[in-house]
Amino acid sequence: MYSFLMGRRESEHSEMIRFSWVGLTERLRSERILRNVSLQCQSKKALALIGLRRVGKSTLLLNHIEALIKQGLENNILYLNLEDERLLPMDNKVLGKLIDEFFKMSPQRHSQKNYLFFDEIQHVDGWALPLRRIIETRDCEMIVTGSSAKMLSREIAGSLRGRGLGREIFPFSFREWRELKGYVLDEDLRNTDQRVADQIQQWFFEYLNEGGLPEIAMTAKSLKLDLMRNYLDVMLLRDLIERHSIKNESALKGLVLQLLRNPGQLISANKLYLSLKSQGHSVSKDSVYDWLAFIEDAYLSFQCPLYSESRRKQDSNPKKNYIIDAQFHHVVSFAGAENTGHLFENLVYLDLRRAGCEVFYYLTQEGGEVDFIAVNLRSKSRRAFQVSLDSAAQEERVEQNTARALKRELGLTLEPVSPGNYLDFVESLEL
Repeated sequence: MYSFLMGRRESEHSEMIRFSWVGLTERLRSERILRNVSLQCQSKKALALIGLRRVGKSTLLLNHIEALIKQGLENNILYLNLEDERLLPMDNKVLGKLIDEFFKMSPQRHSQKNYLFFDEIQHVDGWALPLRRIIETRDCEMIVTGSSAKMLSREIAGSLRGRGLGREIFPFSFREWRELKGYVLDEDLRNTDQRVADQIQQWFFEYLNEGGLPEIAMTAKSLKLDLMRNYLDVMLLRDLIERHSIKNESALKGLVLQLLRNPGQLISANKLYLSLKSQGHSVSKDSVYDWLAFIEDAYLSFQCPLYSESRRKQDSNPKKNYIIDAQFHHVVSFAGAENTGHLFENLVYLDLRRAGCEVFYYLTQEGGEVDFIAVNLRSKSRRAFQVSLDSAAQEERVEQNTARALKRELGLTLEPVSPGNYLDFVESLEL
């Protein structure tokens, strides 16, 4: 299909850059949630921020741009919001022309360091090609955001050829959530003062129930579920149905509901397929396999595999299902459904991912289940965790045969995680 955008003259490309700047200044004037996340950019590298829609990627981008403007660098900033319908559809050739026009508009930029930002880059087919050219030929820092994990990872590893770095952005951690709420923790007293310990527990269960999506955290309780329903509808439409041209919308929605209602549960494509068929959906098993991959690609839920050196054994065993945020569970669950234990396990999974770990569950040779084996991707060190809401029950559970079998089979000590030692657990991941 011919797009009027494809035939734009250079002056019109300049106009597109200008109205993108106007849009940027409008967004900078709007109220934003600050986040204590530093974006470490490198010259000659593109930093890709990858994560769920509405998780705060664009806000991080805007905060970073605002800091550069305060340093007097506004003339060296190019920003394109690629969800702006006035820029779409766009391909890599048009994107390349827009970047070239940015330098032509102010020729001194050729000899200066520039800062290029592309929000929701997955809307541009072949986006990595012009970006790699600019990275290799210009002195610049570049940040892109996207809500497709595989697409960004594939382009970073392939087309950018070592010129890209990926960083996953997850919902707020407990620390970030407390800071957002203005909840001040007296670190010196948390282990000695029962009042402080009780306050931490109250905050923790509030966080566990509320989740960590930035906008949801600052929304009145009476409006949270309606806002979450809107989030979910948009994600289903834009990140799944439209992105992957899915026609069987009802079956897809049925699959998403099953995943969001059952965090921490073992799943398999075959069982999910049979469940959908029993509900009257006309769907193929291959479609279920594809949709599970699409859902994980959009950061809506994750499939945690069995820990094994055999890839075949990993693939043939069920996965454990975890979801991106507790609020998605609440918005689709039946009234009165109580699932706090699995939501806590889900939270620990997210903390491990946030810390940069590859996460598995484990079955001992005797059939005992270990909630998590976490492999640090930098140091390759391994740790094992068992999660429980009840500290006393957990201690009894950890002392049973599973802990001894784990030590014998993998040489790992099974570490308990409960609300009582949750802060210590999180801090140990930051070391």
